[in-house]
Amino acid sequence: MKVRVSYKGFLSFLAGVSEEEVEIQPGATVSRLLEELAARHGEPFRNAVMPGGSRRLVALVSVDGAPAGVEDVLHDSARVLLVRAVGGG
Repeated sequence: MKVRVSYKGFLSFLAGVSEEEVEIQPGATVSRLLEELAARHGEPFRNAVMPGGSRRLVALVSVDGAPAGVEDVLHDSARVLLVRAVGGG
C-alpha cells in the first residue's frame, strides 16, 4: 500500500523533501513507517524522530488530520504529517 508523508520544519530539511509517497506493507503501523523512513533518510533523521533508536517518539504525527500514536495502523492512501516536537523555556 502507499501512504503520502509530509514533513515540516527540520524534518523536511533532514529528509531532503517536503513530501513523498512511501510504499509500505498493508497493515503497517506508524512505528513501522517511521522505521522505513529512518532507513531511507539516515541516522540524523532517526535521531530527530526517535532518539537512540528508542520507541520514544519525539515527533508529532497525524494521520488524515488526526493525532496518531506509534501503534496506530495505517491504511492505503493515508496522509501522514510529521513535525518535530520542540521545547523551549
